[in-house]
Amino acid sequence: MCGTLGCDILHVMLRRRPLPLMLAVVVATLAACTDDETGPGDLDILEQLEAVPGMRVVEGESPDPDARFFELYYRVPNDHHDPGAGDFELRLTLLHRDRAAPMVVYTTGYHNYLYDREVELSRLVGGNQLVLEKRFTGESRPEAGWSVLTAEQVAADGHRVVLALGSIYPAPWLRSGASLGGEDALYHHYYHPEDFAGVVSYVSPFVLGLADARFVEHFATVVPQPCQAQLQALQELMLGEQRAGLVAELEGRVEVDAVTRIGGYDRALQTLVLELPWSVWQVYDATRCDELPAADDPTLGPTVLLDVLDEVVGVELVTDPFFEAYEGYAYQAYTQLGRPALPLAHLDGLVDADYVDLETVIPPPGVPLPFDDGFMPAVHGWVAREAEDVVFVYGGLDPWAAGRIEAGGNDGVAMYFDPQGNHGTKLADLGAEDQAAIEGRLVEWVGVELEYLPPRERSAVRVRVPR
Repeated sequence: MCGTLGCDILHVMLRRRPLPLMLAVVVATLAACTDDETGPGDLDILEQLEAVPGMRVVEGESPDPDARFFELYYRVPNDHHDPGAGDFELRLTLLHRDRAAPMVVYTTGYHNYLYDREVELSRLVGGNQLVLEKRFTGESRPEAGWSVLTAEQVAADGHRVVLALGSIYPAPWLRSGASLGGEDALYHHYYHPEDFAGVVSYVSPFVLGLADARFVEHFATVVPQPCQAQLQALQELMLGEQRAGLVAELEGRVEVDAVTRIGGYDRALQTLVLELPWSVWQVYDATRCDELPAADDPTLGPTVLLDVLDEVVGVELVTDPFFEAYEGYAYQAYTQLGRPALPLAHLDGLVDADYVDLETVIPPPGVPLPFDDGFMPAVHGWVAREAEDVVFVYGGLDPWAAGRIEAGGNDGVAMYFDPQGNHGTKLADLGAEDQAAIEGRLVEWVGVELEYLPPRERSAVRVRVPR
């Protein structure tokens, strides 16, 4: 048996990468902890979850016969710096396999659109999976102003969850996410490095300032230039001689009430056209250009050109419902997370100076947007010099890869690329040597051999989000 303090220390030890030779001793000790009066004992996992103060639990149908599925609603403070400011329910979903299995905590960066779908890392380690919804998205809505939407507050939400469930799941915890969710995973590790044995961040940008020029360089030097030239020629055509026809075509497809926030049809067209190259490299690859028309095709008209924009970008992404759904992301982009610069030299005089891009979208109206120019440089410096147990995965063609952090001198951080990959790049897309290296790190983190559960037929849903 062990006291409460001793058990808590052991839980932290396991999360922070157990030594394989000591693993059996530590697990045996933790088993004693969970059998005495301080632990959950032989209670069913549902009873254990319901016993957590502030936790509301709903068990649902599991997509996997070897796991149980729960919706969790856990009360966290509106403002972690002001306990008297009230609290709200943070929505989580849990796939439970075994208390002794590793826990993978995953964030999308937005609402919990994964729900009961498993991510690559969870299958790889044969672990439990906990998906955290982000404050100000989905059902997780603080009754507070936008100023409490910061990386620190989001990390504190996750930290509260780790403290609440750590004694139920004593094995090592891993943190992961993709794009903005991968950013949130790293920020959690930045503020609370004791919570996890390791972090795997997929395709995550760490943007510097409100006009990060690294992204312009990516389009000029990294992506295949023949395809990029074709895309830029189409942009010039669409915002030049075909502009009036495209605006009229857009008027016939989108209700006028749906383009109020962006400022009308011409502004909406600018955004769609600006997004064309970005969408090709974020979602597709150079083969997409083989399916697109050439700008010098004399038969091209506004109907065909708007079809191209709708297929590659999506006309619905410049409408009010989309911007309203991603106000939280836009607020953070303008106040803390930064904004990429776009290639505009070839569109001189064709784009408004205050253009709207889908990489930043539109912030909530009437809300102050003071930019914290110190946060992201601090994160870059921490990763380059101090961070430990972090793996970054990128697709080489993905524009967001331009926002990566250079940390070549820090052995605690590793970065891997699929040279032809896009914003959907996974570990499975990497070369065999890179996969083996990452799996070696995972074994070190969790202290046991990987489970390698086969991928399930039901793949993760793909949702078009800003990043």
